[in-house]
Amino acid sequence: MLTTVEVAQKLGISVRRVQVLIQVGLLPATKHGRDWLITEQDLAQMPRRSAGWPRGRKRKAEDESA
Repeated sequence: MLTTVEVAQKLGISVRRVQVLIQVGLLPATKHGRDWLITEQDLAQMPRRSAGWPRGRKRKAEDESA
């Protein structure tokens, strides 16, 4: 079982983002006290995405200056 901090480190994302993934149901987790625990198998089934903005999408600041 992994904590949200460990999952965040493995995925290279923030702990808050891991919590959001759990909230919306994209990452199965079990509540244990005040912590969420994620199994290695559930983590392995997470779709992998690269960090950053989706291709072809401009940032808001770039949209305003164009």
